[in-house]
Amino acid sequence: MEPFLFHTGQSAGSLSWFKTARNWVWQELYVRRLNTPAGYFLLALLTLFLSREIALRGWQSAGIVFFCILLVPSFITALLHVRFGLFLLLSGAFLLPGIRRLTGDTPIGIFMYAGVISLLFGTFLQQVYRHDWSFAKHPLSVAILGWCFYLLVELINPWAGSQIAWIYGFWGLGGMLLVYYPALYAFRELDHLRRLTLVWLILAVFAAAYNLVIYPSAIFDINQWLHLSTEVQNAFVFFSDRASGNVVLCVSALVALIFALGKGMSRNQQLAGISGAAFILLALALMGSRSALALIPAGLLFLSLITLNRRWLVAGLIFTVAGIALWFYTTEQATWGSLRQSLNPFASPNFVVTQDNESYIQPYIRRHPIGGGVGSTGEYGERFAPDTLLSEFFPESGYVRIAAETGWLGLLLFAGVLFMALAAGVNGYFRVKSPRIRTWYAAFLTATFVLAIGNYSTQVLVSLPGNVLFAISMAAMVRLRHMDELLPSETSETVS
Repeated sequence: MEPFLFHTGQSAGSLSWFKTARNWVWQELYVRRLNTPAGYFLLALLTLFLSREIALRGWQSAGIVFFCILLVPSFITALLHVRFGLFLLLSGAFLLPGIRRLTGDTPIGIFMYAGVISLLFGTFLQQVYRHDWSFAKHPLSVAILGWCFYLLVELINPWAGSQIAWIYGFWGLGGMLLVYYPALYAFRELDHLRRLTLVWLILAVFAAAYNLVIYPSAIFDINQWLHLSTEVQNAFVFFSDRASGNVVLCVSALVALIFALGKGMSRNQQLAGISGAAFILLALALMGSRSALALIPAGLLFLSLITLNRRWLVAGLIFTVAGIALWFYTTEQATWGSLRQSLNPFASPNFVVTQDNESYIQPYIRRHPIGGGVGSTGEYGERFAPDTLLSEFFPESGYVRIAAETGWLGLLLFAGVLFMALAAGVNGYFRVKSPRIRTWYAAFLTATFVLAIGNYSTQVLVSLPGNVLFAISMAAMVRLRHMDELLPSETSETVS
């Protein structure tokens, strides 16, 4: 079996050291499975080290060390194979926030930062010999690079309370968006994108299943489910940020539904997509998520306007009728009350808090065109710059956070990135010829739109895993035009 590595087309002499290194890693880890003298030696050292940790510090410390040791070969593999690294990073974006919530203040976010650096460095190594940067010449690529450069300039912001806070805040605002470039490089065929999307949806179903498993009796006892309190509902979430995680689940349900009802899918794939979307929506309903459920009709309306497809018009009509019925159903039960509030998001407590935050911080934003410094609000501001005004400000909205930390100028730049991403998706959707590619465009374009809308009441675009999904969606919309040219000619009917 040939290792899954990129072929650069260069001479054997110029690539000998690089090919030797990556082929050795492939042979040791994936072909021989460490069944060699070198593998025995490494496993023996690992056993001795773990035994020492268990004896001195207990099982929890040994588990953390073992987890770190497993990440070392993962980072090496990600460095040599960018596409495999994307799978690892996407998995980490979903799982690590929940693991952090379970383990307390363990600084596991550093693993995500190391993963992004490995992907960027691996992409750069490939390009050293390929000398082909055409994949990154799209205007959206320039816009993302300009946004990250602006964040670097924020290091010398005279109003910044701490440069250490910048290190932590940078990854949420722009560092994770750099995943766009490795993804743009790795998506060379539609099958590559299909596999990564499948991993995304499986992880979303897993996150939804966690919420159902935590309280399984509520699934089978409707009365118990209807009377769940808001405090209990808030506990049913795997993500570190409940609101942002619910928006991610909403986006995942819409993407699964689009693929299930789109062109080029088998009956089994359609059944799996519909089942996965229904399962995720059930978990959202169980959690009483108001903001996320309100995004479902918004996403369907946007999809209907873009595609003008009868399937999505019917789906939107069904949700509208169900919403009207729920609106006129009066009850004091907590879960039904949360679902009813999702039909009027402007009256929800989250929206009220967001409006109050905006009114409070607007004078500061007007006086500081470049903001108070990256990482100056919320947890990082309270930790590293406790004597500043923004350290006491905990924004609910991702846009409010961007405006407070980078100023109204930074907010304009970020809005420009969003506009160019949506423009690239709409332009690509109407220009491609393959119905299958149009289905993919519809999925990622809707995902980008719903993430952008959801970022108003949550911080989904500046927190995991929303920012990683945003970067992958943008890269997919840029690359799908190239994939359309590689596919055999198909009829160009309008599809979802």
